[in-house]
Amino acid sequence: MKISIIIPVYNAAKTLPLCLASLFKSTYPDFEVIVVDDASTDNSREIINKFPCRWTFLEKNSGAAKARNLGAKQAHGDIFVFLDADVVVDPKALVHIVDALAAYPHAHALTGMLDLQRSPCNLYSDYKNIYMHYTFSKYIGEVDFLYGSLMAIHKKDFLPFDETYPVTDDTELGQRFKSLGKIIILSPLLKIVHLKEYSFFSLMRNDFCVPFWWARIYLTYHGTQDIFTKHRFSHSGTYQIINIFLVYLIIASIPFGHDIRIGLAVSLLSLLYLCNNFNFFRFIERHKNNPFLIPYILLTFLDHLIMGMGVVCGFAYFGLRNK
Repeated sequence: MKISIIIPVYNAAKTLPLCLASLFKSTYPDFEVIVVDDASTDNSREIINKFPCRWTFLEKNSGAAKARNLGAKQAHGDIFVFLDADVVVDPKALVHIVDALAAYPHAHALTGMLDLQRSPCNLYSDYKNIYMHYTFSKYIGEVDFLYGSLMAIHKKDFLPFDETYPVTDDTELGQRFKSLGKIIILSPLLKIVHLKEYSFFSLMRNDFCVPFWWARIYLTYHGTQDIFTKHRFSHSGTYQIINIFLVYLIIASIPFGHDIRIGLAVSLLSLLYLCNNFNFFRFIERHKNNPFLIPYILLTFLDHLIMGMGVVCGFAYFGLRNK
């Protein structure tokens, strides 16, 4: 089977050389790489020209969804593999994709997850990497989401990405697959090293925007049904939703903490929050081999606060707009 690897690129000069170099170390022989430059203003095109890629470009910056769709139109392979420009793949990744699709003949698509084995550049990047790995590792097997950093779709099953989503177009496509009865498999063998470096502000911005658009998908695809039947919607489990409720209850109670009863309630809610995240914090402790988790606990709490803002704003915006 021929594989077409499609990579949307926007100002990715820092990570693109490592991404492309890893692909051309692949042990799978029959593949093509199509890079779609989404109107980059850095030297991404110069980097692309150093590798045996096919490439095209958009006249103006239009987002990953449009770039992916353009790449798919030019692909010749039997399998479309969509990859972000800020990841590194294992030399055997394409072999794993072909083998997994053969092992799951009923599957229409595969998706992957982040590898823990990376050098953290700072607390925020390290936290995000661990959080994403931990979350996805809970859902190995059949899932109803796609992860844009690494996903493989049979050409015959490909559906265009919804270009009205500036982010989470991969999540929306996963839900569309589910609504059509198409099967997606999350394979633990498909791991990528994420090179993206987060600052505090870029992490908070990302973790506001993704839940904001997740709310639109939730409303569109009746996520409440999945929450009650599957205890998750897409890759968001009920424990994550409980976290958000607990965080806001704690924040709302703090101004009344001078009342001993409210103070006890805050303490109890904080304990419940820690218990609800116990397995995650234990996972971090084991991975870091360091019991000093206070920075991660505080960042997790703040992250859930920001995610909650994104969800609430998303429900308000898209809920009112749909009326």
